Amino acid sequence: MVSSIRSATPSRPGRCALPAHSGVSTYEPRNPESSVVVRVLREHLSEFEEAVEQHVAEAEEPSGSDDASVGTKGLPPWVVSQLRAMASCGDFLRGFTVWQCGTCERHRIIPFSCKTRVCSSCAARRMNDTAAWLTDRILVRGARWRQYVVTFPAPLAVGLCFRSALASAVTRLSIRVLFGHQRRRAPASEGRPHPAAVVWLQRFSDALGCWFHLHALLPDGVFRERPGSLDVEFESQPAPTHAEMECLVRTLSRRVLGLLRRRAAADPADAPLLEQLASAPEATRHRDPTPPPSRVRPAPRLCVRHDDFTLHAATSVAPGDTQALERLIRYVARPPVSEDRLRELDDGRIQLRLKRARRDGVRAVTFTPVSFIARLAALIPPPGANQVLYFGALATGSPLRRHILPEPPASTPQRPTAPPRPAKMPHRDLLKRVFLADVTRCPCGGVLTVVDVVEKPDVVQAVLAAIILCDQAPPRAPPT
Repeated sequence: MVSSIRSATPSRPGRCALPAHSGVSTYEPRNPESSVVVRVLREHLSEFEEAVEQHVAEAEEPSGSDDASVGTKGLPPWVVSQLRAMASCGDFLRGFTVWQCGTCERHRIIPFSCKTRVCSSCAARRMNDTAAWLTDRILVRGARWRQYVVTFPAPLAVGLCFRSALASAVTRLSIRVLFGHQRRRAPASEGRPHPAAVVWLQRFSDALGCWFHLHALLPDGVFRERPGSLDVEFESQPAPTHAEMECLVRTLSRRVLGLLRRRAAADPADAPLLEQLASAPEATRHRDPTPPPSRVRPAPRLCVRHDDFTLHAATSVAPGDTQALERLIRYVARPPVSEDRLRELDDGRIQLRLKRARRDGVRAVTFTPVSFIARLAALIPPPGANQVLYFGALATGSPLRRHILPEPPASTPQRPTAPPRPAKMPHRDLLKRVFLADVTRCPCGGVLTVVDVVEKPDVVQAVLAAIILCDQAPPRAPPT
């Protein structure tokens, strides 16, 4: 019965879909069986765990070598629990909510999600919630917000993914360099200039690798608190010049390398085994049969490099353009895995199409299922680790924060307003805001409401079995 429920229930996840002519986008809950990540985890997670156990056992055997760089600890418990949660994301057997229409009494069941940070569906929900909250309640609308992308040399970018204390120190130092630049550009006046920033700590690359880099949103200007007044004014500044960017990246390189010389040896890896999993080999690389001829590419505007440190600041959003600002935040807060670029080959291997071709012509990489899960495991951040940080006037402890937060816009049916923290935006409101889909609308025009939350395994199987039998029952004859 369990196998029949697992195969039958996802085929009818949303039994009250809106018709195409209703004027509102049709909402259909996703089918987890169509997710490459979910299928690979369900079929090969036990194989991956056995391979890890074997690797740890071999590393613990005395080999006569004094090399202490090989970690002998197994997978952290939080990695195992999140991988297993991702494997059951959207599974009706884990539980679901029951919705009922108050007019026609039709039902819809929606399964629970895993709420992990690597799951493309659950991380996308967190991405949209963060973008809505920042746009509505945090970021000043009268400022031009500019994205600064800070990348580091290859060994450092990989190592920082597994050294949280060192990564925090490098992040704070990088923001101090950017803040110092903005303070020096501020005109001499009464009151101290206060920069502000929202920073995302990204730990992934395009090819499912671990690569620590920073995406920071800073306004083109500073906030200034006038002496003897509670008013905080925003002073705009022009965009940075190319010469200023070159000076910034040289300063950043010098100070980060100095920090590493002082404390790199005192910051061992948080989870040595995860650092090894990050280098799980790719099975094959797919190149263009006729790669384009090499040519000298012009340097992008406001993009500079020094000692393999790069700083990019060409992307900005005009003041008052809240929709463009929200799209930019969704980009910097995106999930590490995109289901649209994954494909399961006939031989069971997983192919990942790159966002853009590399200079050597590589357009896609292929992994075995175990290597693919190893890459996923290395991307899972530790529990409680903040991936979004606030600095300067936007920091939680800043006395200026409450004076510069904007008034939230009025909520509309098509664009609900994000609630104040710690509340999260309801999923139904996110669907309206992002996809213009109303999950609470029934085809009859009524309103769907939650009537039950089913979590107990025996009740779950009984309800799902009843749904299967109801779907398989022949239609009744009309009454005579």
